[in-house]
Amino acid sequence: MASAGGAAIKDVIVSQRVLPVVRLSTAPVPAEVVEILVEEGYECLEIALTTPQVFSSIRELVGRYGGDLAIGAGSAVNADMARLAVRAGARFVACHALCPPMVETCRQLDVLPIPGVMTATEALQAWHLGADLVKVFPARLMGPGYLEELRRPLPWQKLVAMGGITAENAASFLAAGAAAVAVGHWLVKDEDVWAQDWAGVRSRARELRSAVGG
Repeated sequence: MASAGGAAIKDVIVSQRVLPVVRLSTAPVPAEVVEILVEEGYECLEIALTTPQVFSSIRELVGRYGGDLAIGAGSAVNADMARLAVRAGARFVACHALCPPMVETCRQLDVLPIPGVMTATEALQAWHLGADLVKVFPARLMGPGYLEELRRPLPWQKLVAMGGITAENAASFLAAGAAAVAVGHWLVKDEDVWAQDWAGVRSRARELRSAVGG
């Protein structure tokens, strides 16, 4: 049910198996972090809209990488945030919860929506709205077994496990049927940026790809 443009981005996320999420509380997205992720083979990443100066960061990254890197916006909790993100160049828009206005706006703009769900009711509602890729949040608290059970009656719905995902548990969620895992704080930490510890980011990016067979 995804739009043509959205379907292409969905395929990238599913093929990559890992969706890096950059969510910083006190600083804009450092160019070094994105460069590391690109060098380590990631072709798609999400930037949370709660990150400082996020729209200018998205515009700058789109200008720098063009079609070589699919940049999405996360934590879009309404239609206006989705529109602003798309205007800045985001090619998908995500949220940790189910927000129908966000999904509908993305559909109108031919951009992939990735809403968040926790229950079968929410997953089915998301699919009827036109979102066939959703985040199951909070995945760590629910566990791989929950995701596996959620997928049984909805085999056509592709699930992205999000919330507490690390290199240690990513493979278990993929084995349970997740189409991909979204990895945020474990991968890129505020303290990495404060200390400019780019080696730590690179090490975890490699460890994560290795854990999922990338």
